[in-house]
Amino acid sequence: MQAKSLGRPVVNAAKLVSKTFIEIGAVPLSNTTILVASENSTDCTFEGMKRCFVYAAKCVAAEGMFIFYFCGHGVDVGDKRALAPSDFDRSECTCITASVLNDWLTEASCKAKHVLFALDCCYAGGVGDALTTDIPLHRSLFVMSACTANETSYTIGTLEVSMFSYFLADAMRKQSCDPRKLPLYNIMTECCTCCEAHSYYWLNMRRPGKYRVAKSILKSRPPVKIKRITTMKRTACPMSVASST
Repeated sequence: MQAKSLGRPVVNAAKLVSKTFIEIGAVPLSNTTILVASENSTDCTFEGMKRCFVYAAKCVAAEGMFIFYFCGHGVDVGDKRALAPSDFDRSECTCITASVLNDWLTEASCKAKHVLFALDCCYAGGVGDALTTDIPLHRSLFVMSACTANETSYTIGTLEVSMFSYFLADAMRKQSCDPRKLPLYNIMTECCTCCEAHSYYWLNMRRPGKYRVAKSILKSRPPVKIKRITTMKRTACPMSVASST
């Protein structure tokens, strides 16, 4: 049985984040590839994603940055967390684990000095944890995940976009003042704060209609322990990472 389509929120999230990376100067339009299962299902199968991933990783210069953003299904297969391509059938050979991503980077002989994974799916933190273990530390690696290994991700229903991707794009626009640098730590901190504030507002005040939630909510009333909060994994990465050229 293949994974059920997540519909417009996933498509909107992918296009929003890709557009934002281009707008802030992190990635040129000519170096950006967006794969949408509903528009071209063959590109989003396991083999299709591998083909596009390897090709893109090969094209990055030695001083550049390779960015892989995923929005879709995250799955629990055995004791592993993984990303689900469009042809995922509940078997381990059709899911994309951290070790698979590392194998793809190796196959591409990726020369990129910096590697960024942004994962917006359920159990994303489990994939992120494994990535920081599997990928050799000679690279500058940064992993941003929408939730922990045992949590699911949120969608802002009326906006038809995922919460993590919405606030990630917003944080990138706010924090990226210098087109020569991508301040990933500052971006993730901003994104975390907004996601936590929105989660608190939605879960405790039952008013999901406000999207740019005031950060004063966190200060005036400390949030209860909330599941599905954005988490960050950072390994061997400077506070500001030079963007690809």
